[in-house]
Amino acid sequence: MNYYVLVLDRDIPGTAIFKKHPPEVLERVKGYKFSKAISLEKDFPVDARYQMSSDYPDDRLLTDMQDNVMGLLIVSEPLANIIEEVKNNVELLPIKLLDHRGKIAGDKYFIANIIGTIQCLDEEKSDVVASELNENEIFGIEKLVIDKAKIPDDTHIFRLGKMPRLILISEVIKNKIEEENLNGMLIIDLDQFNTTRY
Repeated sequence: MNYYVLVLDRDIPGTAIFKKHPPEVLERVKGYKFSKAISLEKDFPVDARYQMSSDYPDDRLLTDMQDNVMGLLIVSEPLANIIEEVKNNVELLPIKLLDHRGKIAGDKYFIANIIGTIQCLDEEKSDVVASELNENEIFGIEKLVIDKAKIPDDTHIFRLGKMPRLILISEVIKNKIEEENLNGMLIIDLDQFNTTRY
């Protein structure tokens, strides 16, 4: 099985950007918890509404993997369906996306909350920048090599251990995304990935 890094495509003109959690979310879930790879389903509100940033009033385009500055994996229904088919470690938290005037622009979107991490980084073969604040985390990657033997056969989307914000997908998900011609994301070969560029 081959694996790839999944990142936002930030070069699509006119893509709407979301910059903050709505109050109804922050009242129940602290913002930092979204990057902790823990379950949020029990506390997440039923009718969460995320609004396009007023800092970019002309950017209204919605994509299958939506641009945001919160580190969220915001996905359309087609991408959520792909994840749903193969997930065993993902919560799909339903949200609505609002335009700049507060009207619904996308009513079938989800935050894909990936639970847990997989410690599959081959530290001897990889070239990484260690975090100065936490020895169990890495700050950057110049060369990414993973040990596929440490990835369970039934896991097709996961967070990289020591760098939970980095999302990896299997070729199963990659192929389905390409078959459906979904947009908003880049799928990067491991040997082409580094955090300076992406």
